[in-house]
Amino acid sequence: MKTIRKLTALLSAAIMLCSGAAPVQAADPTDKDSTALWCWGTASGEAFQDMEQLDHKGMFGDSLLYMRHIDRYVDRVAADPETGEPVRKQVHDVRDLLYTVMPRTNTLRFVLRDGVDPDAAKQQITAIVQKYFPDVMPDDPLNPGTFDIYEADETKRTAEVSESLMHELAGAGLISAFYTWGETADYNTVGCGYLTFYSPPDYTWNSEHEMVEVTYDWDAVRAWVQQNHPECEFISLTKEDVELAKTLGVYHEELGHVTFHDKAYAVIPPDGTTYKEHFALAAELYEQFGLCCGFISPCAESAPLLGKNSLAAAGDVNLDCSVDVSDAVLVSRFAAEDREALITDQGRQNADVTHDGNVDAQDGAKLLQFIAKKISYQEMEGAVPAEQNISTPAVPDNTDPAEDYAFNVQCFRVGWQDGSYPQTQVITSEPALEAFLAAHENGWETEAPRCYTKEWFQSHKLLAVVLSEGSGSVSHGVTAVSAHEVKINRYLPGVGTCDMAEWLIMIELDRDADIADDIRVELTAVEQNSEGYAFSAQGCRTQWHDAVYPQTKVIASLPALEAYAAAQAEAGMPLDAEVLKAYTKEWFGTNKLLIVMLGEGSGSVTHEVTAVGTDFVSISRYVPGVCTCDMAAWYYLIGLDQSAQIADNIRVEINTYEQQG
Repeated sequence: MKTIRKLTALLSAAIMLCSGAAPVQAADPTDKDSTALWCWGTASGEAFQDMEQLDHKGMFGDSLLYMRHIDRYVDRVAADPETGEPVRKQVHDVRDLLYTVMPRTNTLRFVLRDGVDPDAAKQQITAIVQKYFPDVMPDDPLNPGTFDIYEADETKRTAEVSESLMHELAGAGLISAFYTWGETADYNTVGCGYLTFYSPPDYTWNSEHEMVEVTYDWDAVRAWVQQNHPECEFISLTKEDVELAKTLGVYHEELGHVTFHDKAYAVIPPDGTTYKEHFALAAELYEQFGLCCGFISPCAESAPLLGKNSLAAAGDVNLDCSVDVSDAVLVSRFAAEDREALITDQGRQNADVTHDGNVDAQDGAKLLQFIAKKISYQEMEGAVPAEQNISTPAVPDNTDPAEDYAFNVQCFRVGWQDGSYPQTQVITSEPALEAFLAAHENGWETEAPRCYTKEWFQSHKLLAVVLSEGSGSVSHGVTAVSAHEVKINRYLPGVGTCDMAEWLIMIELDRDADIADDIRVELTAVEQNSEGYAFSAQGCRTQWHDAVYPQTKVIASLPALEAYAAAQAEAGMPLDAEVLKAYTKEWFGTNKLLIVMLGEGSGSVTHEVTAVGTDFVSISRYVPGVCTCDMAAWYYLIGLDQSAQIADNIRVEINTYEQQG
């Protein structure tokens, strides 16, 4: 009873503390290290232990090849030669075994939760799957709880599609395991004779799918062996070479004849050559001439080798692809022996964030620390000990700090929706961006993010951050982006408006920037400078384009300015090259730029920058009595001290004045 009371109090406090916290995306389910398949797999038996990968030079197609060396004594039962009675004796077992592993890159697999009726769920599963693969019927190859999705079209086998499908199935409470493209594999035990024995004729398939005979230039093979492997002997055999055939294992004792046609060839390495060295020689001969000895697969495993379950993410106890208060509640109920608190096997593994083999109050407390943003996801999952201070490690840390990436920012105010914030999403393609926007289109009223095209995504990616504010007068500025953290200043006015606002902050990054899906958002409150900063400004006219005006951009380095200028030039709105010369690397050492772009229906309208604060720039707009009919766009480059706190979503206040004749 004490346990239940203690957990209830802990949860009550945590829910109050975390009521505004966002569901945090679980770690990237597709990530895995370079460990060999047979190490991270879950195949039955011991056949995949103590192996090493062999380079077969394409002899086994796209399969991976592994070798296991056996040197052991085993108990065997044999008949006594004198009495005929069975006797047990130890036999020295020395041999080398080969295994092929073929990753199923065209297949993904998911497994239903215990208690989900496959027949009852089949219609729901099919409806979800066919959103992504309209012509695919989910296949259950092994048992009524496992489904395979086969997709031959490589363009459809994307991480975005896999992740979206997983999220929808998990969100519906249907699955307990999900294996994305290449996370399952077929594997076989391979048997072969003498590794460098070749018995013509050999056959292959031609482009018309006809079997044709392959011929080899054996004189060329002999010359290559003599030049590159003089330690080896190249020989030819006929049916009369019985003793040599017995040595090479190509003589059938019971039938009393060799097992090849009229003639055969072999490359014989010197005594003492290991199996691995002999195989390397066979692979070389295949690479040079296409020569391949006879291989058989007497034992094909019926169940594929399994890789990483994408739902294996620390803290995601209810397997809904996020870590939030609902996970902590479920852990606490389970630890308090609530019989209705059901957790799957994978959920229990995810719940054990203290790694003590139990799911208890300590796990719930650690989860709540993460949800309350007291510890990072890496600390919560155990990659970094939670009790260790990150800034002053107990063990001296000589590694470089996390790299900050170069970035550009666009901010869009969107329709406010009730939800949890901040929200983050890494977007790497135009379809992924469209899906992201479509998920919010009922509440958002902006078309601006759709400026990111397929060509743009070839060299860039987006980190979308969604923030909610109780006042529309709160503005924001992104100050740093690293792999696991984005830092954003919240600029607070002295007096705020009463309109709630939601902001979509699009952070533009290079394609190779490594951004975690569970990136942490660090928000820092900063009082706005309402009085304004000292500044200098100059303007230049450019080509008018149909666009949304005004546009703003905060630029803090020369490379960022060069990238911005190049993008604008490509869009047909170049900046004056002579004006840009004033902004050098040295200038950016102590300054930053605020660029404001305005569009006018007449080139005779002029402007003057009058004030710049944290969240506003004031511009006077002078309209003549008689205007010309030429439309124009204007850049205003506003120089500020590097220390000036300027919001990325800075407000442009335009005051219009009519010029006197």
